[in-house]
Amino acid sequence: MKLFLSLFLLIVLVVSGLLFYIDYGSVSVLPILRYEHIEESETKAPNYVHPFAFVRQMKALAEDHFHVIRLSDGVQLYRHGDPIPKHTVAITFDGGYDDFQRHALSILEKYKFPATVFLQSANVGKSGYLNKGQILKMARSGLIQFGSNGQTGRNLSHLGAPDAYGEIFSSRTSLQKDLELPIDFFSYPQGGVNPALERVVLESGYHGACALMPGKRFSNHNPFLMKRTAIFYKDDNPVSFKLKTWGNYVLLKEWKDQRKWL
Repeated sequence: MKLFLSLFLLIVLVVSGLLFYIDYGSVSVLPILRYEHIEESETKAPNYVHPFAFVRQMKALAEDHFHVIRLSDGVQLYRHGDPIPKHTVAITFDGGYDDFQRHALSILEKYKFPATVFLQSANVGKSGYLNKGQILKMARSGLIQFGSNGQTGRNLSHLGAPDAYGEIFSSRTSLQKDLELPIDFFSYPQGGVNPALERVVLESGYHGACALMPGKRFSNHNPFLMKRTAIFYKDDNPVSFKLKTWGNYVLLKEWKDQRKWL
């Protein structure tokens, strides 16, 4: 019994120490949260987040006094080499799905949290995706920025240069022409990235780009390869979500991925 109590107290101390460090320790990487679908999923698909969970997560950010910044502000932090302020995050959504308008927009408006939505140029207006009217209304609010997620959202890391160029450059020009909005940021679809794609993004006129967690061999402060943390269906857990809003979570996850046994 004494052993059990000792182990329990040790676990409590370790968790408390970790949470304290998350709140007050130094931050190495801007936490950029990546959502895809805000919708209920019977199979609990990882790229979905339940709308009620999303409400709780945004409420947690507000109650913990997080400063939610625009992605463009995050790019400037990296460009200038500024320290990452504690309790600062950016919020992004990949795909441009219409469940964003149904379940996420009103919550972001409630807390005045800015966000960036990455659109797939070939899918705007199709069933299940945001349409032009919805996009322009959101853009006028000044709270939501829009970027490109390629033409179709397919992984580009295995494409040849001409196809990749079409997805990256053409999606930007198409969205800017159709929406008459600036499209300054790119999200590598499905997180697929390599140095060749990064060059195409730079040459296509974007101001910055988001990946997922491409690995330790990539810089932590590259505005054209900003590391993000994916929020999954299973993250309807205050401890899990708090950990993912920590700027050093990316480094911890990359360290774990390098050691397959964890």
